Amino acid sequence: MTTSRSQDTRNAILDACDRIMARYGFLKMSMDDQLLVFAKSFLPKIAMARSEWYQCASMEP
Repeated sequence: MTTSRSQDTRNAILDACDRIMARYGFLKMSMDDQLLVFAKSFLPKIAMARSEWYQCASMEP
């Protein structure tokens, strides 16, 4: 019974923390979510820089 009660207390505290963080605009994100945000924001920039480099490298002097 003590384990169940402490688990309920722990979950209530974590839920309250989630609500407080959400109120100020913070979102709970998994590692997969963070990787997706990284990929969407940085990979297109890397691809653009790479294509610009290839264009410059293929130009004749």
